[in-house]
Amino acid sequence: MKKRGYFVLLLSLFVLLSGCGKKSDKDKTPPEIQKDVGAKLKRPLISKEDTHKPVSFYIQDIANRKTILTFNGLNGSFERIHQPIVIITFISESCSPCRGMLPYINRLQLKYYKDIFVIGVLVKSDRDINRVSKFMKHYSSKFFISIHKDNDRLANYLVKQLHIARDYPIPLTLIFKNGKYIMDIKGAIPYEMLEQLIKQIKKS
Repeated sequence: MKKRGYFVLLLSLFVLLSGCGKKSDKDKTPPEIQKDVGAKLKRPLISKEDTHKPVSFYIQDIANRKTILTFNGLNGSFERIHQPIVIITFISESCSPCRGMLPYINRLQLKYYKDIFVIGVLVKSDRDINRVSKFMKHYSSKFFISIHKDNDRLANYLVKQLHIARDYPIPLTLIFKNGKYIMDIKGAIPYEMLEQLIKQIKKS
């Protein structure tokens, strides 16, 4: 009986320990959207290993408005941008999910113009001014869309910081508050979810 008791005890411990290593698929949070914004803010934003020298990038729209984005790892400073929340979204005219998400981003910019500044960064594109102008007009885009030659360099830098493949999916959206990286979203998401995230970030 003693041996049987030990066997049952050992078997119970094995089952218990094997369940702690990996969560089941049902328990996994989709990597595309980090929903727990509050928890994200409480974590260290840059570890010692991720600290780099600041790197600057120009952005410029079709109206020739320019500014400079400077990053140290994933945290940044945004020259002449005064809103606390900055959204950088990498898009292309030929990308169907990007075109689907444009109205949502546009709506956010118009509704929360005091709190957020949206930067659309055209990548995987020739960035022809006339074509971009027609593209913006077609989608009634009211947010800043950069056509600068630094666009791809900026994308490659941030993709590297995020540790994702260089053939990254678009739209790829990064959200910052007061220069601090909060989260990234891979792919398009519904407007309601996007707005809810902005509301949570505003409160945090």
